[in-house]
Amino acid sequence: MLLKFLVVAALATTKLATAQVKCTMPNGVVITQQLSSSCPVGAIKGQTLDGKPVALLVPPAKEITPTVSRAPPPAAKPVQASPPPKDRSYEYAKAICTLLEGAGATTCDVNSNIFSTSTIEATLATSPRDAAQSCRFIASTMRSKTDAFQSKNWKILIFSPFSGNRPIAACEL
Repeated sequence: MLLKFLVVAALATTKLATAQVKCTMPNGVVITQQLSSSCPVGAIKGQTLDGKPVALLVPPAKEITPTVSRAPPPAAKPVQASPPPKDRSYEYAKAICTLLEGAGATTCDVNSNIFSTSTIEATLATSPRDAAQSCRFIASTMRSKTDAFQSKNWKILIFSPFSGNRPIAACEL
């Protein structure tokens, strides 16, 4: 490593022989170097024992390494929650009513309830056995085509014109 020397006094005409030198350090302590013609790096004053100035070693200049400034990482994009899937169960229930009315139901109502079981209530002039078969067929067909009825409890209730308020068939969708 190449050290740069700073000469405090011009020593062009005289050559210093290797001798003792007194060096004053930054903390004020004076050290005596044996068999040296210069003070160590960091000394603030140096002289021979007879008072002649000596060369002071200057610390090498620190190499400035350019720092590569990196762009900050891109900000994380906020995750947008996708909207909840639209509950289409009411639309499908109305379609079932349309189907039942086309099959001869005298009435068909959809009662959608967010707190308890939602129902499709139809009145058909049929036997309890045929009503139960129709109910199971509609329920299994709808389960195979859509999962719209899975989010809520849905039931199909089939009434007879003669059964009053008691269904002759009921099944889960």
